[in-house]
Amino acid sequence: MDKLELFNETIKRARPISGNEVQATSLDEPINEIGIDSLDVIMISVYFSEIYGVTEEKAKELQPTTPGQFFELYEQHATKHPKTVKEALDNIEF
Repeated sequence: MDKLELFNETIKRARPISGNEVQATSLDEPINEIGIDSLDVIMISVYFSEIYGVTEEKAKELQPTTPGQFFELYEQHATKHPKTVKEALDNIEF
């Protein structure tokens, strides 16, 4: 699975009405340099919880600072293990 693609698709869902599209260019890029705000990070965290089946309580403890850390931390506590970007995105409830 292309993790950078999944992260960027998750950003799109977290900011659906935002006028400017932002994308991470690397899994090591600091979140604060991507152009997303704290509300976006909360929404991305909610979506990653749904994608990987991480409990809300556990998700509140996680403090990722890069897209790569989102994957490391959420995969560590995952109860779901999507194999493709489509499968992962299908786990998000709108």
